[in-house]
Amino acid sequence: MNWTAVSSHAVRLVGGLAAALAVYAFMRQANFAQFTAPDGEGINSLISLIGSIYAVVFAFVIFVIWGQFTGVEEAALRECSLLNELLRFSQYLNPDVHRAIRRAVSEYVQRVADSEWHSLGERRKDQPTEKSFATLIGTVVRTSPRLCLGSSAPWSSRCYCSSLSIRFIPGSLAPHASVPSPSFFSFHILS
Repeated sequence: MNWTAVSSHAVRLVGGLAAALAVYAFMRQANFAQFTAPDGEGINSLISLIGSIYAVVFAFVIFVIWGQFTGVEEAALRECSLLNELLRFSQYLNPDVHRAIRRAVSEYVQRVADSEWHSLGERRKDQPTEKSFATLIGTVVRTSPRLCLGSSAPWSSRCYCSSLSIRFIPGSLAPHASVPSPSFFSFHILS
């Protein structure tokens, strides 16, 4: 936990409360209540109006943030599913290729966990993770159908693996994946 940030927020909160108490004490000493007593109903309506507007704006902010949180969660789940399927499909390839893909996926996942989430929290891109993703794509693209094990592939002796397509959308948090019907092993990058 970042105690420096927590303590700075606590100091600001205590300072704000002290300032509010000082303003309240000043208004109490100045008999502000007697000054505004004839307009109490109007002030009450004004405070209710401001409170209602604040409540609507606050509800909208919560709705937008909740939607963004859900979007990030769905993108992360899609990416995890994609990587899981990639590892599962690579089991039917040559053992050397399977090891290379497994190593590239492992490196990419480690970089995402160690540095990308922190970078996203700071609203900046993480270059080492992007390079690791490019390495992963390069490893899979270099894989060709002749490297498949053939008879052990579950779909046919022609080495049918599931076709995997990744669409990397600039500005999105994670790649989006879709798995069409089984066909020759291919890895498409769509712009």
